[in-house]
Amino acid sequence: MDFLQLREREREPLRRLAVRNRDRVQELHVLMAQLGERGVLGEPRDEIDRLRGERAVTIAYMTDREHLRTLLRAERWLEERLAQMEDPATDLPGHFLRRAGSWSCRGGRPHRVVRWLADDLGDRRVSRRGRGNFVRSWFDGDDELRDVVRVWSTLPDGVTPFQRGLEIARRIYATRNDIARELAALRAIQTMSVLDVRNYRTLVFELGNYAADGEDRDVAEALP
Repeated sequence: MDFLQLREREREPLRRLAVRNRDRVQELHVLMAQLGERGVLGEPRDEIDRLRGERAVTIAYMTDREHLRTLLRAERWLEERLAQMEDPATDLPGHFLRRAGSWSCRGGRPHRVVRWLADDLGDRRVSRRGRGNFVRSWFDGDDELRDVVRVWSTLPDGVTPFQRGLEIARRIYATRNDIARELAALRAIQTMSVLDVRNYRTLVFELGNYAADGEDRDVAEALP
């Protein structure tokens, strides 16, 4: 950030992003540790191969590729949110107009969240208060709830979100060498982009004949 000469208000979003990314990496480490089985994602040939595999899965988890993070966290997320939604102290906005409009568009059929709670949670029972709060949270713009419902609802019967997430993680782990090549290509493009900026500044300085006006070449070509 010092190199980019960012102002303080421009640095804060990047700091928050860094904290969020570290938290997600720690979440993934906890999930893998809970499995307690070395090689659960696959059998690498050597240490470099293992590190490449872990990097591939970590990137996928951080970016929620193929809904990996959503799937692996879904069941733990449900336990946490269910306790909150069942709590009498939970008071969410009603969003009556939005809910009425949605009800009309659905032709009076139950909301997607209600169907998910009824059909996909097995023997788990959710009270009327809990169902109502989940629906209110949906209309309140809860992106994590929406992601979980959309992904969970597509799973075949008998398959848990964690099982599907682990299946995806193993497949991504197996493509570790492809991802390593993609990262190498991305880093090469980033390097070339920086060089392009330097070259463009040089060309502008020369074509504009700024040296004749007393401009300092070093200042003109400095990055950024």
